[in-house]
Formats: sequence, C-alpha cells, structure tokens
Amino acid sequence: MSRILMKIAHIATPNFPFTRIYRGSESIVCNLAEKQISEGHDVTIVASPPGNGERLRTVSFVKPARKYSNWLLNWISQRINGAIHVYKSFKWLDSKFDIIHNHLSEEGIAFSFLRKVPCLNTLHGTPHERFLQYYVTRLYSITRDTKLVALSRFAYLRYKRFYGDDLIGYVHSGIDTRLFKFVSKVEKDSEVEICFLGRMAPDKSPKEVIFIADKLHDRGIDIHLKVIGKFDPRNLAYFQRIMQLINRRNHVSAFINVLAQDVQSLVGNSDVLVFPISKTEPLALAPLESMACGTPVVSLNQAAANEYILDGVNGFLCNDLSELGDVIHLHEYSTFQNIVVAHYAKKYGVPY
Repeated sequence: MSRILMKIAHIATPNFPFTRIYRGSESIVCNLAEKQISEGHDVTIVASPPGNGERLRTVSFVKPARKYSNWLLNWISQRINGAIHVYKSFKWLDSKFDIIHNHLSEEGIAFSFLRKVPCLNTLHGTPHERFLQYYVTRLYSITRDTKLVALSRFAYLRYKRFYGDDLIGYVHSGIDTRLFKFVSKVEKDSEVEICFLGRMAPDKSPKEVIFIADKLHDRGIDIHLKVIGKFDPRNLAYFQRIMQLINRRNHVSAFINVLAQDVQSLVGNSDVLVFPISKTEPLALAPLESMACGTPVVSLNQAAANEYILDGVNGFLCNDLSELGDVIHLHEYSTFQNIVVAHYAKKYGVPY
C-alpha cells in the first residue's frame, strides 16, 4: 500500500527573518519541514521572508513588526502583527492544504475558527509566563476544534491540567546533527573553558553562570567563560546589566548574536556547557546542540532536563547552583572520560 502524501502548511513568526542561523523555534520549523519534504510531502511555510540562503518555500503576508525600545510597545507591536499575519494566513491556506501546523500559539489558536482543515498547534511557550496564550487557548477550547502538542513530557504533564483533552501529546524537538561539527579535541587558552548558550533573559540565567565562573576563579582555577547570547529586546535593561558584569571581568567574554557556524566553534571548543535551566522551560535546544559538538552539559535537574541529559553519560544533573560549580571543579577536563570518572569518584567515595 502506497503512503498517502499531504500538502502541509507551517505558520511561523513574521517578526524575525525565517532562518535557522538564529536557532530557536525557526530552526525547529526548518528541520521539521525539511524532513517532511524528504518524505515526499508538499510543504509551504508562512513566515517572514527567508534569509541567509534558506531554500524552503516561504510565503509572506506582512512585514516584520516595528521595533520599539520600550518592551511593552514592542510586545504589543509583535502581537498585533502576529494576529494580522495569522488572519491572512488562514484565509489563504484554507482548502489549499490538508493540514495546518501553527507555531504561534495564541494568535493561531484565536483565529483558527477561520479555517476548515485540521489544525495542529505546538505550544512553544509556557502558559504561566505567556498568560495570553493560556487564556486564549482556554477560551477557544470550548469548541474542541483545535488540538495542541507540547514539546516535552514535562511540558505535557504541566499543561494537561489546563488544556485537558485539547492537549493530545508531546513531541520532542530535535536538531539536524549534520549541521554540527563534532570537536574531538578542544582548543583552548585556559585550563577550564566553559560556556553559556542561550537568550539573554532572566529565565535563561546567564547572570548565575557568571557568578559560578567567579567562584571558580576565586578558588584559583584558570577558568574562562564564554557567554554566547541571543539579544532579546524585551529584556534590554537585563541585557545591559549582564554586559556590565562581563566587561568588569577578564575571565568572561561575550559573543552576542553570532552566526550558527561561530556558535558551533565556540561551543565545540569548550570543556562544558553550563545550563541552569529554569523550572518552567518546556524544552531547550542549547544542550542538544552542545552535545552534537561533543561538549557535555552540566544542568540543574529540573523541568525537562532529564529527558535528554543522562547523568554521567552525556552530562550531569545537579540539584542546585553550588553543585554545578562543584561538578566543574572536580577535574581538569582534559577528556570527556575524566568527567565521568571524576563525577562518580566523588559520588561513590572512590579516590580519584
């Protein structure tokens, strides 16, 4: 029996250039669309114009939202632009496709009454932090006409009590490992080279990673921290404070909005990625990207961390920030095997 091929439409954000180089949800859509195309499906993406050589079929109905220095005005601008984008998308997509996969959460759910074809909505955000997403989905769930999918088992269990039968399951987002170069030998100038990778926002905890590096530096360790960050205009004041902290320290360097190939080099030539994941993070791509480069991850054991980090195998799960620092201090990080040996030597009281 031959496989039934479908016409699939993805609705992504209109507020940023559609390209995988900045990572985040755009790279998730890119990877998913390319996999579906490789299986023979006809895929179209409705987003902002693609950039940096992306060859996926992309349709645009609105220009990126106007940016403001004030975070509230910027947020309102993006929400209005997103609503117009989704409204025009559903009006054009309906009857032309077999299924619509929406990645904008609240905007897509609010306007999904405009379409007749099946619609799947991936919840990229957190309902406790994105109150609009929560209330819109709760209101629209009265019709039972749209289905939701979470990004991890942790997120599924957390959302289920809010969304009930509308939340039908979870699918882990992945990365294309072919795009990441495995670094077998770390090139570094310091004894211990650690890195942070993520959006420059309080929920990603770059400040806490800087303080961990400070404590290790105060112990006399020759350490260097690379803060590889993505600027978030919604957290401008926080970003400025982080840059002030970095500029006062010789053992910390900042790399902001760097391209994907530079991220790979920076992460690959690090001994470890320090990732103090927040308690509400549904899924993070940074640890997956780090492991693809051969760099183990030291993370807090909360949220969905234990769904992709195996303690002592591809990284370590810690109970608090001080334990993160202790794990980094255990050894010289000459090889990944030293991580496992040193960690379990301390855990089971074996001399190392």
